[in-house]
Amino acid sequence: MNDIQFCTSSGVGMYHLNGEVYERLLEEVDLAFQVSLPNRKELKPKVRKLVGSAYDLFEKGEWRQGFLEAAQALEEESRKYLRRRVNNGKNQYKDGRKTKSVTLSEVNKMTLGGVKNVVCNLVIQTTLDSRLCAGITKLNPTRIARVHKPTSRATERRMRDRVGRDMWMIVNLLREMIT
Repeated sequence: MNDIQFCTSSGVGMYHLNGEVYERLLEEVDLAFQVSLPNRKELKPKVRKLVGSAYDLFEKGEWRQGFLEAAQALEEESRKYLRRRVNNGKNQYKDGRKTKSVTLSEVNKMTLGGVKNVVCNLVIQTTLDSRLCAGITKLNPTRIARVHKPTSRATERRMRDRVGRDMWMIVNLLREMIT
């Protein structure tokens, strides 16, 4: 086995100095981090397509970015799910003591946190709504920390602790939302 093959199989990164510029020849892998994701082959084709790029990033060792990709897929599918509810006329939610109706244009602008606020407070809530509410409530703080404080030690610790469970939650929620 030559040096390049050994480094690739061991997860060692390699750089080459080309003049005054370093070029990455091999991507390093975070060997201290291990996570088990749901089997890609057992996922529905639509779910596999949604999380495929996230899985690819996890396989390359870029699990932090993979998590963000999966969270983004969940956000987009959650908005689609909420749009279906609006189109079916099941769009009333409680905002404090008031009952409001969410519109398609409002849904299109929502972040994952905004979707959570509406889904958690729907007047007529389904089992999926309840699961989506609980899942986003657990997931969103980790996603927010990664986006707004990516270099924080607390963020790194939180992600290492939660990302495996969060990925399972994302995949399971996508499985339920995809019809």
